[in-house]
Parts: sequence; structure tokens; C-alpha cells
Amino acid sequence: MMANTAMTRRWFLRILAGFGPLVLVRTIPSVHGIRSGRTVAPGDLKMVASFASAESAPVVGRAYLECHPREQDIEYLLDRICPPAVSDTLFHLRQEEVLAFIRERIRDDFTAGRTVMVRRWLLSETEARLYALVALLS
Repeated sequence: MMANTAMTRRWFLRILAGFGPLVLVRTIPSVHGIRSGRTVAPGDLKMVASFASAESAPVVGRAYLECHPREQDIEYLLDRICPPAVSDTLFHLRQEEVLAFIRERIRDDFTAGRTVMVRRWLLSETEARLYALVALLS
């Protein structure tokens, strides 16, 4: 643990990177029961699995959803993170390419000012929504 209780963004990202990929296989059957016409594509799950930390992502996601209750919908989050046409393409990419896509989306969010505060953390909208998606799927 750090002597200073203030966690930096860089330290936080190092922790996330250290957990490696999160496998969401147990959530796949429950995801197929989504109400509207869009089904969750395998690429959607691959995207989440490539980025999320098994322990911290759902915690951050729930905190985000507390502040954004209208986003407590899997389909809504998936459409904002990754439109269906892009998701289909992600399914055919290697994990490192999916991570590169996510990093680019996050970088674009910060450049465009698409950020949110979650418990004093400044996150890109993509990051926050990925964590929210993990929270809803876990």
C-alpha cells in the first residue's frame, strides 16, 4: 500500500493492468436475455474482458451508475462504448488490438472533454461506461 493515501491516475491504471484480462464467460447466458432487438455481440464481451479488472471495475462502475442512473442499461452502455458495427469488427481482432481501440476511445474522450467525475476520479466517459458495464454484468 502507498504511504500517501491519495491514489494517482497512473497508479490506478497500473493496478488495472496488473490484473490482466477479466473473463466474463459466466455472464454470457444472462446477457442474451436483453429485452430489445439488439443482442450482445461476442465482440462486446471481448471488449469488456480485455480491459476490466476483476475487483476494481465493478466498484468503480457501481459508483458511476449511482451518479448516472439512466445508464443502468446494458444495451445503452454498449451502444455508447462501441456501436454495433464496430463491435462486430472487434470480435475478429486480437486482444491487444481491442485494448488499442479502447485506449484510443479513452484518449479521444479526454481530448474532446468527454469526462466524468467518479468519487473524485476524473475518468473518460468510455472508461466509466466500461466499468458500469462490468458492474451490470457481474
